Amino acid sequence: MSATLRIHRGHASADRILMVGSDELGRLAEAVTTFTVPAGHHVIRLKLGPYHSVATQVEVAEGAVLDLKAVEDPDAILPLVQGGYLKLEPASAQR
Repeated sequence: MSATLRIHRGHASADRILMVGSDELGRLAEAVTTFTVPAGHHVIRLKLGPYHSVATQVEVAEGAVLDLKAVEDPDAILPLVQGGYLKLEPASAQR
């Protein structure tokens, strides 16, 4: 029972790490990096040293592929308190 998260790095650093819960899945080494996760509900974020992006809740069905992109968080007034300058959103979302 697995699913796929496909993360489009955008302007985020290649050193950012995808976190699923408290687990580090790996760096965003490519422009689009693919990760296999168990199907179900997850809280994900991007990490760079002590800095984290805004937490994003996702639900992925077995065998599904979920495309997300890292974008700037326009609501980040106090990024260290609010979760950083980045957030993940659906790759098909219009900006």
